[in-house]
Amino acid sequence: MRTESPRWYGRVPGKADPVPLSENRRAAEDILNNELGRAARQEHGLPDRHGSRQPLAAYLDEWEQVLPTRDERPKAKHVRSLARCVGRVLDGCGFESPADLDAGAVRKLLADLRASRSSVELPADRTEFRKAELAKLLGVTASTMPFLVARHKLPATGQGKARRYPRATAEALAASRGRGAGEKTSNMYFAAVKQFVRWLADEQRVPLARAASDLLRIGAGKADMDPRHARTTPLTADEFARLIVATKASRDVLCGLTGEVRALVYRLAVETGYRAAELSQLRPSSFVVTGELVEAVLPASATKNGQEARQPLGPSAGLVVSYLGQLPVSLPIIPGDWWKDAAEMIRRDQTAAGIPYVVEGPTGRTYRDFHNLRHTMVAFLDAAGASLKEAMQLARHSRPELTAKVY
Repeated sequence: MRTESPRWYGRVPGKADPVPLSENRRAAEDILNNELGRAARQEHGLPDRHGSRQPLAAYLDEWEQVLPTRDERPKAKHVRSLARCVGRVLDGCGFESPADLDAGAVRKLLADLRASRSSVELPADRTEFRKAELAKLLGVTASTMPFLVARHKLPATGQGKARRYPRATAEALAASRGRGAGEKTSNMYFAAVKQFVRWLADEQRVPLARAASDLLRIGAGKADMDPRHARTTPLTADEFARLIVATKASRDVLCGLTGEVRALVYRLAVETGYRAAELSQLRPSSFVVTGELVEAVLPASATKNGQEARQPLGPSAGLVVSYLGQLPVSLPIIPGDWWKDAAEMIRRDQTAAGIPYVVEGPTGRTYRDFHNLRHTMVAFLDAAGASLKEAMQLARHSRPELTAKVY
């Protein structure tokens, strides 16, 4: 006499008999999918991920390798940022294996990251700090210091053991630590971890426990309700003119660029809206001259949104055409890695021009870093009578709400 089994079974290639799974249908389906994935890997000679019990650090290394980069700097930078975010969450939560993944622990870690901290008191008689001692005062590891300084575009001097952080940098980091991270930063960590966990599940590398599956259902917070590094104070026409004049007259070489070249960079940034990494991709062949119209063209592989961009130049068109005649055709018109420190570069040039880098506004502080030149571009378009749609298209935004809201 046949009786109905309380357990679900499934057929797996390579096994003659049905494989016992689970009494719960949903769990049985998950187990069967894992078994089928394992069988497929064995059929193609790939290692058995389940049996090897790889640590999460190994999975993270593999994930970073398979993320699309196209070998362009904006894409590679994004990949590194995602991997760093996931790595910090794994380390902060103490996750070592896939079985350790837990949505509650991630929520708590990021809540602690957003929470305000007690103020950091710096020794009154110190004008500069070593990396280890400043890290101890801030309550972070010494290895985190370079990231914090780069994140907030703060100055430092010397290299290696001679690296020193001036008091202004220490005070800025202390103030930042006291405020905690914003919702935008928290959302960035959430998104990176969810992408990593989804990759684990979709590739059938590991079966996800309920606590790990909950990570995929975590919603993002409202970043605009809690900004930390707002950039919504564009330069006025007078300020921008002063910046160009002061930069051209500067004898300092910043980020490997002379004053005249930096002035050209700022002009191109405002006239095209290209970001620093995008500007670094421009070559003489990127400029198309049609009569009096000069366009700066970037292929899809060189832009942040992955779409070809054609931006018309304004008053700098003649200057650019003259400048291009002095350059090799195959090399970038602005060589070097200047784009990595563009925020510090423009901060110093703005200071020399008497233009404040930090502006106190009704909603708090705003920062005039290099990205603020995009805001300046849209502000100039608005002053010239451009419509919202025209500004959105020139700023290369996907929605008019973003142009109107952010800028």
